[in-house]
Amino acid sequence: MVTSVYIQIFRFVGTDCHAYVPPYDTVTIWHLRDLASNARTMIHAEKIKHINVPHFEGITIDSIYEYGKMYPEVMKCLPELEEEAKKMPR
Repeated sequence: MVTSVYIQIFRFVGTDCHAYVPPYDTVTIWHLRDLASNARTMIHAEKIKHINVPHFEGITIDSIYEYGKMYPEVMKCLPELEEEAKKMPR
């Protein structure tokens, strides 16, 4: 259930801070809080480029997340908890 506080924080981070935020159902209020407080690295929306990634057998969110762990600067942009990252679109 999406609350009004969640929507306000989502809009603040996405609109006022000009940050890229995934769709409502893939981001938690905790990740939004971390973005707003600079605990996580904010990616500015104007720097985002959406690309099509072909679906390869064996590539999952888990495998992408594990690969990202080799790069601390990438992990600073992703949600802190792996359970939250698993909700993200590929």
